[in-house]
Amino acid sequence: MPNQIVNVRLDHLIDALEARAKMSRAPDGSRSFRLREAAIQPINNTLNLAMPGKDIEVEILSGHLSEEVIFPTKHLPELIKVLRSYTGEQTEARLEISVDFIMFRCAGSRRTIPRIKP
Repeated sequence: MPNQIVNVRLDHLIDALEARAKMSRAPDGSRSFRLREAAIQPINNTLNLAMPGKDIEVEILSGHLSEEVIFPTKHLPELIKVLRSYTGEQTEARLEISVDFIMFRCAGSRRTIPRIKP
């Protein structure tokens, strides 16, 4: 599979990732081990950041995602910190998805997170 590239609004991506990172315990009825992973699912012209108890949609500005991407949440605090440092000067973030990783790019920074195989 060739790399897929998706551009999204930076502020919407940060809001979605922060909501996921702030969950310290699983909602009622959810298994706590599911808090260790997040999934990005393509739905129409949006990306759905799926998590136990809450789903958040992020509008796609350009590009296309053809399959669900699952990645560990332990990298989210560092990723959010880097992305947040660009909120005043950048409006878009780029997600590059390959078979083995998901790369978040904004301006000159990039963070690579390994994918979890479903």
